[in-house]
Amino acid sequence: MKKIYLAHPFDAKNEIYNWQKSLKLKNIKWFNPFYPRRPFEIWDNNDMSSNEYYLKLQYKKIVSEDLKEMLDCDIVLAIINGAKSYGTIQEIVYGFIFHKPVYIICNIGHHNHPWLLYHSKKIFKTFKEAERWLKSL
Repeated sequence: MKKIYLAHPFDAKNEIYNWQKSLKLKNIKWFNPFYPRRPFEIWDNNDMSSNEYYLKLQYKKIVSEDLKEMLDCDIVLAIINGAKSYGTIQEIVYGFIFHKPVYIICNIGHHNHPWLLYHSKKIFKTFKEAERWLKSL
């Protein structure tokens, strides 16, 4: 069984979570930083990335716990879908630094960006393409 760290934009948390759950893959254990919600995380489904939202976060706890989880994973799968996400880009780089294979779903036409290519093992242009790969693990 592979453990996958699922990096994605906060503003797409519900959409990505629903996608993750719809896959029903028994060969994968997921770590999604937003689900289940940890006791130190304060957000509700209506929250979006904003300065007001950021001010209520325990940022040191969130980042340090996410990095610990990433170290315990076999693979980092990052989603770049056009939603603002500084964290996802950081998670890609940390995965690379931690010598984790980093895979990216980039469905907004930036799949040939040099920084994404450098830090990833493979970039999928669609969710369907990534789903085929996930089923082969």
